[in-house]
Order: sequence, then C-alpha cells, then structure tokens
Amino acid sequence: MSNFYVSSLLAFILSICVPMIYPQDSTKVLKEYHLEYGSLPNIESGARTTVGINSLMFDMINHSLKNSRWNNALTRTFNAGFVQFYLGLFTFAAAPHEFFGHYSRAREFGITPKISLAFPVISGDDVFKVTYHVPVIERQMIVSSGPELTMGVAREELKEIYGGKPAPSYAGNFLLAGKIIDMLMYTQNNVKPFIKDPEKFYMDNASYFRRNPVPNDPLSYVLALTESYGYYDSFVPKNAIWLYRPPNLNVYVNDFFKDQYKRMKRSQILALMDPALLYFFYGNYQYIAHDQATFTPFMFNVSGYRFMPSIRAYLGELGAENYYDLYLVTPSGQQVIVYYRQGGNMFDQIYGGGVEVGKIRIADDYTLTSQADFWYNERSDKSNFNIMESVDYDITKRWLISISLGYKTKGQVAGKPYFDGLYGYSGFGIRL
Repeated sequence: MSNFYVSSLLAFILSICVPMIYPQDSTKVLKEYHLEYGSLPNIESGARTTVGINSLMFDMINHSLKNSRWNNALTRTFNAGFVQFYLGLFTFAAAPHEFFGHYSRAREFGITPKISLAFPVISGDDVFKVTYHVPVIERQMIVSSGPELTMGVAREELKEIYGGKPAPSYAGNFLLAGKIIDMLMYTQNNVKPFIKDPEKFYMDNASYFRRNPVPNDPLSYVLALTESYGYYDSFVPKNAIWLYRPPNLNVYVNDFFKDQYKRMKRSQILALMDPALLYFFYGNYQYIAHDQATFTPFMFNVSGYRFMPSIRAYLGELGAENYYDLYLVTPSGQQVIVYYRQGGNMFDQIYGGGVEVGKIRIADDYTLTSQADFWYNERSDKSNFNIMESVDYDITKRWLISISLGYKTKGQVAGKPYFDGLYGYSGFGIRL
C-alpha cells in the first residue's frame, strides 16, 4: 500500500477516534502531533512521525486512564513500564530504526532490504546481500542510519522538552532509546568483543551470520570506515560478500580500527552527559507516584531568555561525531536551536554548525520553520551546506498541513539525504 493511502487512512481514523477521546476545549493549550513523509531516506521526517504517532498513543492512554476508576499507582506503573517503555521500544525504537533508518537509507542508494522484526524480544534486521561492489560509503551509511534515526527521535523530543511548555512524563523514554540502548550498548556488546577476539566473536554469532552476513550496526560501521581507508585491500576479494571471512579474522583489527572504536565510545559517553537523560527517571516518577502526566523541564533563565545545552552522538561520514546543541526560548516564546558538530578519524576531521528557528508566525494561518547547516570535510577538502524551509498551514484549529522543501550539497548531515539536490517532506498534523 502506498504511503499516500496509508497516511489518508490514518488521518480518517484519527478524525473519527480522537474527538471521542479528546472533546474540543477552546481554553486548552493544544499540543501538535505530526505525520510526514517525503524524499528518501526520510530519517528526519520519520523521526518526527515516530514521535508524533507514539506521543499521540501514549497521551490518549494517559488521558483515558486518568478519567477511569482504574487510575492508581499500580496501573500507572504498568502503563509507564510495560506499555510506554517495553512496548514503546518496539514502536518508537526497533521498528522505525529498521524502516526509517536502515531500510529507507538503503532505498536511497537503490537497495531493497528485507526487514525482519523480532517480538517479544525487541530487535530486528534489514537483511540484504552486500558485495564489495556496493560503494563503501553507502554500506557505511546504511548501517549507521538505524542509530541515526533513534538519535533523531531523541532530538525531536528534546525540541518539545525545551520548547517552553510542559513535557510529557514519557519524554525520557525516547532519549534513553536513542542515547544509550541504540548506541553505547550496541558498541560495547559488538565492537569491544570483536577487538578482543574476532574468531571467538564470529563463532559466538555464527547463527546470526548464517541469517545475515552483515554484522550489527556499530561493528559494520567501523569495518566499513576502516575499509574506506584501504586497510583491507590486501585480503578482501572484490566480489566478496560482506562480511568476508579470511583465514584469520584478526587481520580486520588494526590501529585505525582500534582508534575509531575509542572515538565511538568517547562520543557516546559525551552524549550520556546530556542532563535531559535524567527526565527518564523524573518524568516516570512524577507520573507513577504523583499522577502527573507532564512536568516542567529545567532551563537556565537570563533576562527572560531560557536556554539549555544538549549533546548528540552520531556515526558520521568520517567517523564518530558529536553535535553540541543549545536550545533557546526567547521571552516571546520563539524557539531557536544552534549547534556545533565535530568528529572524524585519525587522519581526517569534519566540523561545522547549524541553526533552526521554529514556528515563526508569518500570517494568521501560516507558520515558518527555517534550518541552515554548514560543515567542512577535510577528506574531500570541501565546504558544504544545507537549507530547508517548512510551512505549516492551519486548516482548522485542530488540523494542519505541513510542507518542507530543502536543498543540500553532497555529504552527511544528521537526518538528511546524502546526495546533493532538492528534497522535501509533506504531511499533516493534529492538535489536541
């Protein structure tokens, strides 16, 4: 079924079901939920859609439970722990990680994987035959795009947390999935044991490799990055299936590989310093113990300007990267986000920055969001840029449509297509 029909069907269902649960209240401060789709790989729009759909489900459940006779600490614990966290890890982490992450990025490069999702174990695979004829940068970006998606989900939620309004109690769940489960744990569980004993790692995961010859994300990423610098030219045949198994797997591990592992781990530990991760504990505590479905995030305040720093980690084009964000809310309620990015490997670095100014009211029924990014790639010795404009049009007080159009040069910036040219998204939103 095409994305247009899926979106239309979902909009029809929402238009019937949502008003039954949320009666119209003209005095209520409304919250927006977005559903968007567009140019491949759809990582940015996919992250926004993931947050929109999951937030809508969780808020509807919270609202229904709040007004029922079953509202007590035990049922709130079940709701927060089983529904919003455990089942949520499937709907806001595993499934979009595979579809909006790996699958969509692979489709951008003309590859069609077969998605395999596991449940009740929360995991999945994108299975596809990869030979060394597939350009290494494409393989590298396909395997890194799953964590890129979940980190994008975390960033979309941080926009809400630091948007100047109360944040939902479950907000920290999105952050935990992107910043810890999908990055640091995978790196420690895969790259570290591979460095220690590649042969043992391969044998311990033999059943996995029979099903999917592509290792899990962080290991595949550092293997591809190391290969891109020519370290494997002497022993990997040009028609080999990835992962090729030479007589001695230890030849995969070298100084570049070990250095990049250290950079990956360091970038992810830096991301753990993000104070917003504490909201996983605070938000869920407030909900379970005090029946508070929202909380007021802390932000520094200077002369009415509220601001808060944040840190992201990505598996970037040249190596592990960090994005250092600053979220700012002006006295008038305008949100501005600026960031600096830096990362790379033992030979080349990538660095740059960007800004996003959200929800500028340009007419009675129109708001504008502007993005701009600039970065320099030492390996290609090129400066790069991205610009995007998004317009929301209010059809009614409750419903809106959204259109985004951007242009970028070739290269990686979080959430965007890799190739140069125009790209865009469109969709709709609902306010409740």
